[in-house]
Amino acid sequence: MAEAISDEMAALYNTANKSLRIRFAHKKRNESLTISDIARLLHSSPTTIRKYFAIPEEEIPEDKKERSRMREQEEQDKPQSEFIQRKSLCQLIYKKLENIAIITAGQYKQALETYPLLNTLYSLVKEFHAAIFSKKPEKVDTWIESAKKHDISELQSFVEGILKDSTDIKNGIIFPYNNGLAEGSVNKIKVIKRIMYGRNRFELLKAKVLFHELFHVEFN
Repeated sequence: MAEAISDEMAALYNTANKSLRIRFAHKKRNESLTISDIARLLHSSPTTIRKYFAIPEEEIPEDKKERSRMREQEEQDKPQSEFIQRKSLCQLIYKKLENIAIITAGQYKQALETYPLLNTLYSLVKEFHAAIFSKKPEKVDTWIESAKKHDISELQSFVEGILKDSTDIKNGIIFPYNNGLAEGSVNKIKVIKRIMYGRNRFELLKAKVLFHELFHVEFN
């Protein structure tokens, strides 16, 4: 029965692990083994072992796993790139930082330090979001007063739009009702109309919409 070998010896027998084999040969020479003994241990020839000894220990190349580990470490040690994609900054408007894979916390902090205006805008966006879902319409007025303090043309244009529709916006905050049903029906009719491109008549559109409703009622 063949004698079982350890994982370490199996790795040494593999000629692809050249660095490991060279280090093992140097170690055994320091233990006073002969070249022939080392060659037998490594299942190699004395000529190959002599070539191993010709390489100084400090010049033995790292094995593949070690090189890979060193490369990974070098990548981790590299300073974070100062370039941040614009889309990642835009995603921060409606996503949390931890849900965006292409920007790190360090890059985010650096961006806010470099461009303080971003911090202001992000804060305003979060405050507006909180006001809309607060069920307290007066918070919108507080937000508007806060936003007016910043001389940003796009922001002021947005504020003007809110002031024009302030009653509707506040009703949307107070009441649980919305026009989702109507918008959904309009969207459905538009989809049917686009599918009928080239065959549009009102009678046909009406028939298809009614048939769609009948089909939905019968099978749901």
